[in-house]
Amino acid sequence: QRSSIAYDSESGRIYFTTKGGYLYSAEVDPQSGALSDLKCTELKMQSTSTPVVYQGRVYFGMGNGFGTGYLTVADAETMELLFRVKMKGYPQGSVLLTTAYETEGYLYLYMTYNNHPGGISLIKVKKDCSKQADAQLIELYDAAGYEEYCITSLICDSEGTIYYKNDSGCIFAIAVPTYQNVIDLINDIGTVSKESEGKVIAARAAYNALDQANQAKVSNY
Repeated sequence: QRSSIAYDSESGRIYFTTKGGYLYSAEVDPQSGALSDLKCTELKMQSTSTPVVYQGRVYFGMGNGFGTGYLTVADAETMELLFRVKMKGYPQGSVLLTTAYETEGYLYLYMTYNNHPGGISLIKVKKDCSKQADAQLIELYDAAGYEEYCITSLICDSEGTIYYKNDSGCIFAIAVPTYQNVIDLINDIGTVSKESEGKVIAARAAYNALDQANQAKVSNY
């Protein structure tokens, strides 16, 4: 068992994963610390990812070695696996979850993965997600010039800057975009084709992150 243990204050239960391929949950006595009502679900893949539990859903990573990997969503009460989203590699760190877009009906989940290029993936899910159609994968950062494997979790400060490292030996600070960043992202789309979706999504997400004053400065909107 290589994950850390997550505590859900709403249910009073703990959650953790194992490299043997299980998601576990248990009740905890707040006085004695004794565990009871142990539940588990077989994943058929290994996991070292520390779960994040929020409003009845468990979010964690699982995979096989350096290749195949998924962000996985389970029901926190029944432990049923609801769906999974395929990523560029095996996500071994913890999910970084933000409620900043909850009023729009979505949760944003940020994760790294243990494969090249070793960047950051964003999984946008509906609050009451129960099927794969409720999720959208966006490659947020590609670690260009510093491509390497990565097993670290992401840390976010109060300004929205995300910090992490990969095996390049570098520490990254990924900040909220400026209007010039958005102009460059739009220019990078080029001629729109069926293959342009990723670049369009990235440009749109960056544009939406700007305040109205900076959105007005995006000359090629």
